[in-house]
Order: sequence, then structure tokens, then C-alpha cells
Amino acid sequence: MEQLNGVLARLLAYDKNQMPRIESGTLTPPELIKDMSSDDYFADRTRMNSSAIKKILKSPRHFLADWKSEDEEDEADHFRIGRAAHLMLLEPDKFRQLHVVEPEFIGVTKDGKPTKNPNAIDVKNQREEWRSKQSPQALILTEEEVGNLVGMIESVLEHPIANSMLKKGVAESVIKWTDRDTGVMCKGKPDYLTFEDNKDFHLIDFKTSRNIQSGVFMRDIVNLQYHLSMAFYADGLLEVYGRLPSTLTIFPVEKTPPYEAAVFVLDDDWYDIGRRMYKDGLELYKKCIDSGKWPAFSSKAEAMSMPQWAQDYSAPEFKF
Repeated sequence: MEQLNGVLARLLAYDKNQMPRIESGTLTPPELIKDMSSDDYFADRTRMNSSAIKKILKSPRHFLADWKSEDEEDEADHFRIGRAAHLMLLEPDKFRQLHVVEPEFIGVTKDGKPTKNPNAIDVKNQREEWRSKQSPQALILTEEEVGNLVGMIESVLEHPIANSMLKKGVAESVIKWTDRDTGVMCKGKPDYLTFEDNKDFHLIDFKTSRNIQSGVFMRDIVNLQYHLSMAFYADGLLEVYGRLPSTLTIFPVEKTPPYEAAVFVLDDDWYDIGRRMYKDGLELYKKCIDSGKWPAFSSKAEAMSMPQWAQDYSAPEFKF
């Protein structure tokens, strides 16, 4: 038990000065920064972002473990392809600078036959040697991945509404503000802001997806809490501009042929629920900081009832 308590103590240990700050009294003025590098954005750990809020809503202990890892970017394939698609569509000059096409490696099997099998030891060694010579900032893509990206971006630009909205805005600007209810300092990096001549503006989020049919993609919005992020950004923009975006709009595009693209405008319910969610996350964070406690899911035993779909069981039938 003593050893277990030691493990838990280490897990829950943290330096309060290294956590996102909570202001009291006069709040730091909000600002929008148009040219901030991703490195500088992620290096600022004084502020909560939407990913951190989603994590603390899972549980404060999940948030603390994730925050202490000091790694806000996940380079799993779907994140890497999503990042590449964002760059190609919204920041094409940066995409040209960063992307590198990985060559095809051909190894030799034990019996001397040529192979392209990526799991073959010879092929693995060639790939590792090549990658070790690339810049740490390089966005490494295969030729097939580049082809898929081109298909995705062309599909988005062929959509008349998406094409029109992407011609009059700014990509990847950074918002910094302080939440008025909790004093928690916040930051966000909206994908794109489109400005109208009458000073109205639109908040746009670009997503890659397996299926963009409205019924299917709607579940993605709920499960991945896109509406939380959109409401969070919208309120940050409210602090900067004194008004909410005219629309919260998502451009999803499929990652495989025929790379269908769509434009979805979220209604007020998405904003209202997303706002309640992110506000709950900030309140929870403040309680954790004030109390010094980072609870897990639950300290109680919970009853788990079998769902109806699991009760619909029938014995398999076989012919003897």
C-alpha cells in the first residue's frame, strides 16, 4: 500500500507555477496574432486550449497526466495527414517549405529477392537512415499520401461556397484572452477567419473525415467535441472583436476517393452546448487548482446495467 501511495503521489505531483494561470482583478487585454509559429504557440503553457479542456472533462487526472507530458501534438498518421491537409489548403507556402516526399525503398530478402515490404529489415533500415537526415520540422509524406491530399484539396476548392469563403480571410491566427467567469487564461488557433465588407466574419474549421454524410459526420462532431472547440474560439473572438462570428462553419472532406467535400453551418444549439461544455471544463480546472486535488472518474462503485442490444442474444444454430 505504501508503494501504491508513492506512485499516486508522484502522479498527482505538480508545480502550480507551471500550470495555466488564473488571473484576478484586471484581466490581460485580449489579442489576435496573425503570424505566430506553431512552436511558439505550443510553447506557451500559461493558457488553456480546447484540447486541454476536453481532457479535463474526461477527468482531472487525465488532464494532469497529459499536461505533465508536455506534448500537445500527436503525430499518429491521422493527425499527420490532417495537419498536412490543413497546410496544403490554408497555408500552401508553408506546405511547400515543410513537406518532403519519402522515396520508395527496395530491400533484399534473405533469399536474395527484391522486396518493398515496409516490415522487411533491409527496408526498415533504409527508411530509418533516410529519415535521420531530414529536418525535425519536415512533414514527411509518401507519394500516395500526396496524391490523396491533392484530391482532397481540389474537392474543397471545387465547392463553390468553400472556395468563395477561403478567398477573403486569414488562416491559423492565434487568439489569447482571459475567461471572464473563471479568470483562466486561454488560447486558441482557429483554422480560418473569413471577413465580410460589413465587418461580419465567419469562423471556419477544416476537417478530414472517413465519411461526410451529414448523419455520420454529426456523430463525429459530438464524439470529437468539435462544437466545444468552435464555441471556445467564438468566445475568444468575441473578446477580441466585441462580436461573435456570424456563422460557425465546418468544411469536412473525405480522405479517400472520390474525396467528397461539404459545408456545414452549425446552428445556435451547437454553440450553446459547446459553450456550456468548455465553461464546465474551465470551472473544473479552477476547482482543481484551488483545492490541489485532481480526482479520477469516480471513487464509488457504479452499477452497470446490460444494454438492450446486448440482451438480444440467441444461441447459434448448427447442423449435425
